[in-house]
Amino acid sequence: MTEPDSPLRSRFSGPAGLLRIALSLELVSIYFSLSMLPTAQKSAVSLALALAGVVMAIRVRATKKTEVTKGRLISTLLVGLTAAIIGSLSLSAGLLLQKEISRYQDCMSGAITHASTSICQTQLKDDLNARIAKLRP
Repeated sequence: MTEPDSPLRSRFSGPAGLLRIALSLELVSIYFSLSMLPTAQKSAVSLALALAGVVMAIRVRATKKTEVTKGRLISTLLVGLTAAIIGSLSLSAGLLLQKEISRYQDCMSGAITHASTSICQTQLKDDLNARIAKLRP
């Protein structure tokens, strides 16, 4: 339990603390969005975290208009909007390529050796090339 005047409590309380939490949510969102495969579940969580960070930053702006947090507020909003854009692109890619990603994950779950992992990666590359060829006019 933290004491009322502990450094940890003061670091994450007030407008500056809320902006730190919002920025942390947004950075975790970017991490989830830029992971290896854009699955729909990870992308949805990523987008939700980014939007939660943006909403927290907007609420701080609406309640406290101090000069101390103005620079942090702008940077937090920029990171949040960037994370939301990346998250929405990742979600759309995850939904568009859901069949191919699912097939790859099923293959990788049964892959034991390096050779079988290589086969799964080749299969994913072929599936993605086939999907791209289908999407072209």
